[in-house]
Amino acid sequence: MQQSAFYLYLLPLVFGLVALWQLYRNSRTNASDVDDSHTVHLSAAVASFIGVALLGYWFTIGGDVYGERHILLMVPLGIILTAWALQRWLGSRSVWIAPTMLLLIGAQLSTVLLDPRFEYRTEKYDRYIELGQALAVTHPGATIAVDAAGKVPYVSGLRAIDMLGLNDHHIARTPEREFLVGHSRYDPGYILEREPDLIMAWSTNEELDLAWGLSRDVYSSAGYTPLYMLNGTAGAASYNMLRVEGETDESLAILRRMGYWIVVLGSSELVGHSR
Repeated sequence: MQQSAFYLYLLPLVFGLVALWQLYRNSRTNASDVDDSHTVHLSAAVASFIGVALLGYWFTIGGDVYGERHILLMVPLGIILTAWALQRWLGSRSVWIAPTMLLLIGAQLSTVLLDPRFEYRTEKYDRYIELGQALAVTHPGATIAVDAAGKVPYVSGLRAIDMLGLNDHHIARTPEREFLVGHSRYDPGYILEREPDLIMAWSTNEELDLAWGLSRDVYSSAGYTPLYMLNGTAGAASYNMLRVEGETDESLAILRRMGYWIVVLGSSELVGHSR
């Protein structure tokens, strides 16, 4: 786990442990022990139950490809539970509650400095929107197989095949090839049998093998060739989308080293018509 990811998960997991402890304490509380703060106890019990259930769900599904997305609710729940638990633990020494909470929250906020996703830029660049807008103009009516089956199909208006199975009956029921949440099922042979006009995926090396089993040998033998390369970095370039049909392997490798990691393949029929 990267250091940034460790800090990112730290606070929700601490809150999860507090929720477990509080749930245990509440289970041992007799009705005679409940004073006029019954409502607070009940609220803590409900929050504890939700926190434990959420954390259990997160571990059961194996986490999330975006890390903390499914457990963000742990933060407000945990803040409430932790503050309440500290008040009970410290009693008259409640002066330590605020510094302790600030320390925990500070550990969480440290991810702003450590996590590259927080590297904000003044210019706005969204690779998928840019690609979708370009394909809507250059290839209207085409069919595209895509791994990021969200913005690209929506913005381009193209008929799309979801290569990772969220919207595809066949792929959603294929055996898992690896464990990567939301990215475990794919079938390159099935995608190529569907004969889409375009295929978009991230390249995995300078030879332009693509993710999801689409090595260059596999897609080349099916009549597909690199047609576009898209800037996959967080910042905009002078030209974010380049047409690379006919470029040498050396030129393609140089472009990938420059950050053009996303490749759009074109079928032999589509490439032939566009010449």
